[in-house]
Amino acid sequence: MQTPPSLPAPLDFYDAGTANIKAVLQHAELSPDVMSYIFDTLLKPNAHFGLLTQYSVRLVNLLQLIKSRVDIPYGARAFGMNAISQAYFAGGIVKCMLALVKEASLDHHGAAVGSSLGLDAICHLAKTSSIAERKQILDQLLDNNLVEVLLATIKCPIGIIRQTSVTTLHSIAVECALGDRLTPVDLSRIITAMCNYVLAGPQDFVAEIDDPRCSWQHNLIMATPTETPPDIVKIYIPRYYASSQESALMTVLTLAGRAPVMKKQTWLEILQCNTEVLHMLVKCALMPRTTWYPESMADGMACEVLALMFNFPSHYPLSVEPHATQSSAEQDLLAEGKAEWKAMEQIIKLFTARDGWAESIIGIWAKISSEKWQTVNNMLLDARKTFVVPVVPPRDGTIRGAFQNRGIARICILRIITTITYATNGVNDADIRTLLYIGANATVPAPETIDVMSLNDQEEYFTWIERTQELFKPIGNISTPAEKILTIPSQHTMGPLLSIRFIVLLANGGSIQKFVDKCFEGQEKSPNIFARAQTRVAKCKEVAARLVQNCQLEYARFLYIAAAELTTSIVDFDLVTKHQRTEAMSDIYQQLVVCLGNAAELSLRLGQHERALGYAMSAIRASERSPASQSVEESLSVSSTLSSNMLATQSAIDVPYPLQVPSNAPEHCPGTESELAGKADACGGCANQEICASNEVKGPDPALPLIRERMSTVKRKILVLSGKGGVGKSTFTAQLGWAFAADEDLQTGIMDVDICGPSIPTILGIASEQVHSSASGWSPVYVQDNLGVMSVGFMLPSANDAIMWRGPKKNGLISQFLKDVDWGDLDYLVIDTPPGTSDEHLSVVQYLKESGIDGAVLITTPQEVALQDVRREIDFCRKVGIKILGLVENMSGFVCPGCKTESQIFKPSTGGAKRLAEELGIELLGSVPLDPRIGKSADYGVSFLDEYPDSPASTAYLDIIQSKSLYRMGVLKSRLTRL
Repeated sequence: MQTPPSLPAPLDFYDAGTANIKAVLQHAELSPDVMSYIFDTLLKPNAHFGLLTQYSVRLVNLLQLIKSRVDIPYGARAFGMNAISQAYFAGGIVKCMLALVKEASLDHHGAAVGSSLGLDAICHLAKTSSIAERKQILDQLLDNNLVEVLLATIKCPIGIIRQTSVTTLHSIAVECALGDRLTPVDLSRIITAMCNYVLAGPQDFVAEIDDPRCSWQHNLIMATPTETPPDIVKIYIPRYYASSQESALMTVLTLAGRAPVMKKQTWLEILQCNTEVLHMLVKCALMPRTTWYPESMADGMACEVLALMFNFPSHYPLSVEPHATQSSAEQDLLAEGKAEWKAMEQIIKLFTARDGWAESIIGIWAKISSEKWQTVNNMLLDARKTFVVPVVPPRDGTIRGAFQNRGIARICILRIITTITYATNGVNDADIRTLLYIGANATVPAPETIDVMSLNDQEEYFTWIERTQELFKPIGNISTPAEKILTIPSQHTMGPLLSIRFIVLLANGGSIQKFVDKCFEGQEKSPNIFARAQTRVAKCKEVAARLVQNCQLEYARFLYIAAAELTTSIVDFDLVTKHQRTEAMSDIYQQLVVCLGNAAELSLRLGQHERALGYAMSAIRASERSPASQSVEESLSVSSTLSSNMLATQSAIDVPYPLQVPSNAPEHCPGTESELAGKADACGGCANQEICASNEVKGPDPALPLIRERMSTVKRKILVLSGKGGVGKSTFTAQLGWAFAADEDLQTGIMDVDICGPSIPTILGIASEQVHSSASGWSPVYVQDNLGVMSVGFMLPSANDAIMWRGPKKNGLISQFLKDVDWGDLDYLVIDTPPGTSDEHLSVVQYLKESGIDGAVLITTPQEVALQDVRREIDFCRKVGIKILGLVENMSGFVCPGCKTESQIFKPSTGGAKRLAEELGIELLGSVPLDPRIGKSADYGVSFLDEYPDSPASTAYLDIIQSKSLYRMGVLKSRLTRL
């Protein structure tokens, strides 16, 4: 028997008291042998159940504490394990907990409790480890048969163990890149197990509550220290189960969405292990919205997995035939594309071989289309009344989020059907006719843009939300900007694409002349589909060109490829009909060559040479297929040919691209972010040469695409600025946030980038809160249900701790606030800044250059000493291109609450903010009088607008906030009426 390591008195390994066990575990940091002994002891057959449970509980508590301690400016991924975490890991927590999981049963109560909490502990450990440490954790997990163990426990008769097994697989998949280490057989088994779990439903879990052998689950399910009545537990179980259904399908999506993109041949191997996987995923997509978890996105996730399977890579030049003059690179790409498409055809055959597959797809579409927004809204409201719903990022709990999920499901279905139309051998005509309904429904005209501010019809708004959703995102990423694995354009593109693909199929039969005539002539409810498609192509090209100018190359390529596929469908129709309608489709071949050529050029600039080669080859082929009446300009054809030859003969080509060019730069400036910055011939004599040459880090900031991704769900971003300190920026920001949040339909966020003087947490009454992280990122601290906040103030061990940071460290934190915080869908993000024009201001402007800043509100006080600094701030805004929404004069006068006499505490010796606004052509949004109660409200962390609605300052705040520059008119009208 192993001799226990020595412990200082009065600690005892076998004392199950909470205080003793906590002390023993904390001592492990000083003595590495302690944890090894504890884990070995827990694994012995005669281990005391009480000890097992208590040690597991305390382990989880301590690991949660570690998690909160590492969620500080550098983030968990950069911070890594601390000493006690390393002791747990070195002591064998992974082996111990997986061994306990195998022992979990109805008869082994202690092992069941310990394994449930122990798996949670491993998840916390993974989330708070560095990238290198996560790899070590994954190695140990796989060495101890993680997949086998968890696949077995997903069938365990204990509901909490099944649920924990699912969430553990999800966590390890997300945090430790599990998908990279699995075989197709393993992937098939996991997908099958996850789908079975999702489709099983919560009935068995609910029934277990009445089984005395499982009654110990109550507290773990409800996470409460006291016993919860079984009837209450039964009400909550379906909601918790639905949440784990999301985790199960997110596990599948993460494993399948690994980078680089999973080959279709791998997908085929997965399906050959179990052909039922396809139809199980369809059943998951068919799941109805439930009253206990109406915000579920599980059905949308199932659709995304299917779309991943059917989303064929666009760069393979399938239309190009091999010939002897092609280079080895071209021949290799053609061979790879041919093999991949063969696998894709077999996947389609497996899917369409089952009776009723088309009806199932129609069922998914009909489920979405038949659901009314009022029904969804009522279900969400009822769920909030029935359940004590925790405050979470609003993305998942609003009706808007539900319609975004519906929109994603729609475009995934359109992607699946569109891919099937390219390989219809074996698909009968009846199934094609069944699916025509979806093509027609998806092509119904809908506005691409709407004026949200003046919109009165909510149904029109939610339809717009649904129709404008697109997929352009990485699926799983734990460290660096990842490849966009799933890219599907919005329904505005996919609808016409699918309709034209159906027309091409029908045209092959030669019996649809009248139908084709209607498609070109157009009707009231079915306008000219080909003209609409060409308009959409032009729109995609226009937006892509702007994105290229803004250096958003990957997203621009995505739009060019979307336009190219839509254009290809029109070209296919022209070829099938032997150019009978060519005159009605002007320049369509040239448009296709342009789109493919631009995609090749952007791929080249992104360093993706194989893709560039594929697009260039397709562009050449498109030019060769054009009829005499639509001959492609020779310059375009020659350009594509040269690009193809160049790419085929060089393994790596560096095309300098001016990502950022100063206004005073010479004509051929390579750009400040280029490797040649300050070194190229064109740099000679430039005033910026020395500065550019001294920069060690070149190339675009890798955080920018991630920031753009996060900010894509934020509608308006407003900066609150002032050149002077102490003029009330943070106070105004807080009141602005509270006023926006008064409208329950609006979601508002406040980001405090005053790194060295964070006062927002105190003003909003949340100074004692901490930031928590999850797989989706840092969670903001919520003041109320629709007002989230992020500040460095939440991350300080003590409110008195000084923050002594220089520029790079400040910039890093601001970057994390923008890319790592899970803001969700926001109507407004208000950014509070420090005084002056320092690092924080420049960082915010740089990081949001792709997402865009809607404007800035400048705060001042009446005296000239403040106005001087505001003039500099105005100059800063104009130089960096920030729109100035207006000027606010704070502390403009003092009205005595007794006699109502107004006095000027800060005399406007030079005319104050009004004169400054007139001089510089800026709108004066309003003037806020002095009121001592504003300071009192800030000290106590309450809303001044709610506490003192009769104050002239409250009226001034609301007048400013309702100004045309800031807010849509009438939103706060009910609040003003109360005042």
